Amino acid sequence: MHNRFIANHRFDFLLTKNFRIGFYEQIIFGGNSVPFSYLVPISPFFSSQHSSNDQDNLQIGIDLEYINNYKRIYFALMMDEWALYDTFKETERNWFAYQLGYSYISKLYNKNILYKVEYTYVDPGAYNHRFLINEPKHHGYNLGYWSGSDSDDIVLSAIMFLNDYNYLEFE
Repeated sequence: MHNRFIANHRFDFLLTKNFRIGFYEQIIFGGNSVPFSYLVPISPFFSSQHSSNDQDNLQIGIDLEYINNYKRIYFALMMDEWALYDTFKETERNWFAYQLGYSYISKLYNKNILYKVEYTYVDPGAYNHRFLINEPKHHGYNLGYWSGSDSDDIVLSAIMFLNDYNYLEFE
């Protein structure tokens, strides 16, 4: 039985009162001990992982969000196992996932309705790892996007909030 760990760094910047940008990195690793470099809060996981023989699962991401009145536009990009120097090589092993969405709230018959359109693409190699202990899962459930790797999804939904406890959703 081996221990499994997940460590995160995340920075959010509110550039204006309506616009937020976030950066994160996450490392998933297993074994009998935790590398000291992963415990240093200001040490980037990207450099720590590469200095320790590149065995762990590193995910790096950026997300943007713009909210104005009752409208929201958002974008997210996740890079799983990004090999910086191999980015433009034919044999690269860089896996990406991205999401773009728009939502807004309006009223219908005096009830709030949330409308959403969202597109998500997850590369077949994303949310996987060559070592089972380093996969981004918890008891078999994905820690990333709900449909896992090799996904190409368009979601259209309308949610009517009937009261504080009930809603009606069409998706």
